[in-house]
Amino acid sequence: MTTPGPCPAELEPELHKLLNRVLRESHPPTILDEYPLVFRPENADNRRVVIEDGHVASHAAFLPVDFHVDGVDLRIGVIGSVATHPEYRGRGFGSACVAACEEGIRRTGASRLRCDANQQRHGPKDYKQSTH
Repeated sequence: MTTPGPCPAELEPELHKLLNRVLRESHPPTILDEYPLVFRPENADNRRVVIEDGHVASHAAFLPVDFHVDGVDLRIGVIGSVATHPEYRGRGFGSACVAACEEGIRRTGASRLRCDANQQRHGPKDYKQSTH
């Protein structure tokens, strides 16, 4: 299996097509329109893809978010936009992308993590279930 890494610029259009196919099929807005902070160029280092056979097989992204509430600073990491091309499912690519994002979030110093991914698909994690 290829190790998750950043998406090469020449594969960005293919990635966007994959994400819309898997995550936004039959309903607008596009993934780029819905999550502009995740897909802005400044966040490119926080997105992981697996390239297989020269194509984007899987993707996950993370975004560190800083809050300041009642004099307390808090950094939360959010993982989302997890998608695997149907032809590459069942090989652990999505789980590898999520794990790479978890490691990236740890390096940001986030004290909490929210993962918006199908845990049945991407392996059991010791996340606490959110009521949201």
